[in-house]
Amino acid sequence: MDTTITVMYETQEQRAQLIADNADKRLVEEQNHIDGNYLVFSDNAKALYIKSLEDQILPMASHADGGDTIMVNPVVVRIAAERILSGGINPKTGEVYVLDNIANPEYRAVVEDYILVNTKGIYATA
Repeated sequence: MDTTITVMYETQEQRAQLIADNADKRLVEEQNHIDGNYLVFSDNAKALYIKSLEDQILPMASHADGGDTIMVNPVVVRIAAERILSGGINPKTGEVYVLDNIANPEYRAVVEDYILVNTKGIYATA
């Protein structure tokens, strides 16, 4: 049976300590709500399969008109970019999500563009 625990934290130091204290469990979710921030751990990591964003991105990518243009899901791009910008967790690795986690070059380029356009003080140039 899979047991999950949800723990609230307030500071990044508390977050890091909770992750260290629960190293024997799998971090399966991080929730950031108005009422607080939460980490969700599972004690049954072997039986629990966590799909990474990469696993979700690849099936959604499809070539349009048989050409080199790839259709990307803007919601997935936004989620990946915002997770990277906020220092969120990659559910596949349990580590901080970084741009290098995106292996699909088309998606990586779109996520990079999203980050550039949506980061204050940084402007994309042609």
